[in-house]
Amino acid sequence: MAAVRQALKTHLLADATLAALLTGGVLDAEDLPLDGGSLSDIPLQNDGVRIKPFAVCRWRVTTPKEIIAISQRRTLELYFYQDAGYVTIETALRRVKSILHQVKLLAVDDANRYAFFNWQQDRGEVPAPEFGNVASLMSRYSVDYLRSD
Repeated sequence: MAAVRQALKTHLLADATLAALLTGGVLDAEDLPLDGGSLSDIPLQNDGVRIKPFAVCRWRVTTPKEIIAISQRRTLELYFYQDAGYVTIETALRRVKSILHQVKLLAVDDANRYAFFNWQQDRGEVPAPEFGNVASLMSRYSVDYLRSD
């Protein structure tokens, strides 16, 4: 799974437009504390108070776990955050959709699998209590893992 996580972050951060929007970067939930984190765990502006726009990748197990003999499916939820308003993260969400929907990434690990991403749905504007009620959006993708052979 680590190789898929890294392949996704590399793919997203390689896009200059997305990187310019998400100045706080793309974090993996695995890199946050087990409780999900707080304001002390996320990228802040130079003033140390406001947050930089950023995203967090959260991987979920979905069922049926085994789709066919050579495939597994998981769900990726991308959470987008910004200090106030939604313009930047709405633009970032749309950009991710354009560079991730129906994309196949090779995750080079001991299983040498491809991860195929399909957009499923977005969640509307919701304050994020875990980060001081900043603005947040979420986009969900199904991810099928296929062996490369």
